[in-house]
Amino acid sequence: MPQAGALDLYDEPRAIVEALLDRYIGPNPPDLAKMPFVPRIHAALARTDLAIDPVINAGETRISLIRVAPTRMVDDKRSTVEARFRTLDVEKSVVFEFDRTSGDWLITNIRHAGGITLRTLVQIPPPR
Repeated sequence: MPQAGALDLYDEPRAIVEALLDRYIGPNPPDLAKMPFVPRIHAALARTDLAIDPVINAGETRISLIRVAPTRMVDDKRSTVEARFRTLDVEKSVVFEFDRTSGDWLITNIRHAGGITLRTLVQIPPPR
């Protein structure tokens, strides 16, 4: 039986997205190096100089009106979480993709409208 307040394994991706996006409410954007990305994304972020924040795909890093949908399981090691928020006066919808092969849920990609993804922004080729 889970402990009171403990998250179910499949609720963790949603909780991660909520916590991550909550950091964008304040005046200082979160440190990308401390986000729960897979190692390949961390390495790409370290060598890429971006004019926009790749998590929210915007130059203005303050967001509001955050809504996060429940986790959708792809299989027992992969999941997605859709989130909506506003930056300036623009409503945005993003899908966070997670993988749990290392034991922890880590973000493998973020899909923005118009086919833009975190992986394309940091120039990582799609998996084969």
